[in-house]
This record gives sequence, structure tokens and C-alpha cells, in this order.
Amino acid sequence: MDPETWLAHFVFTRVQERAEKVRDYFSVMQKLAKKIPGVDEDLLKGIIIRGLQPQIKAFVLQHQGTVKSLGDILEVARVAEVRQLTDRVDKMSVGPISRESRCVTLAPDRRSPARNDFIRGQAGGHPFLLIILLPLW
Repeated sequence: MDPETWLAHFVFTRVQERAEKVRDYFSVMQKLAKKIPGVDEDLLKGIIIRGLQPQIKAFVLQHQGTVKSLGDILEVARVAEVRQLTDRVDKMSVGPISRESRCVTLAPDRRSPARNDFIRGQAGGHPFLLIILLPLW
């Protein structure tokens, strides 16, 4: 496959990564599309929307009537991204707390005497008393 064909294939099949921000995805796609002859703004809009994360894509498509340019798509997609983050934070802060999810007890390890000495030192000499509180997320 020649480089131009490979690049076109990559651009047409690339999707936004889970941890990739909308503005970063847009920036990369615009830079790549400039290297492919014949990719106009309308085609690029379709390519970008197709590759957005499912929830963000759905939000952009719901606002299809108000979305006219790449800038409009970026703005609506960023709103969806912020809403998605807000929803995650809301779910994290109202979840039930159980006794099992808050602590871990370390037991002695036969293969690691140094670890056991550390545990005993932290637990006042008893290896089963060290309890570490974990974050609630």
C-alpha cells in the first residue's frame, strides 16, 4: 500500500480514543486531512463525526440542525464531553459505600521476608492488622 493510500485509510478509519479530548481529536484529524487531496470541509465533517466517541457523536447528531461548520461541531462536541465528565463525577459522589470497598488487609507473604518485616513494623508487630484506606472511586 502506498503512503497516500495508507494515510487516507487511516484518516477514514480513525476513531477518537477513550481518553482523547475532543479538541485534540479534531486537531489531529484536520492536520491529517490536509495531507490528502480532495478532502473538503463537508467530507471532513462527516469523517470527524463518524469517529467521535458514541455518546459525543449522539449529542452532536441531536444538534445537527444548528451545526454548520467544523467550529460548530467542535463546540457542540466539547459541550458533550463536559457533560460526560460531569455525569461521571455525579455518579462517583453518590454511589453507596460498603465496608468491603473501603479497606484492604495485607497478609504475610512467604516469598518476601522484607515485605513481611515492613508490614509488621507498620502494624505494630502483628502482620494482620495493617489496613489501608483506599479512595472511594
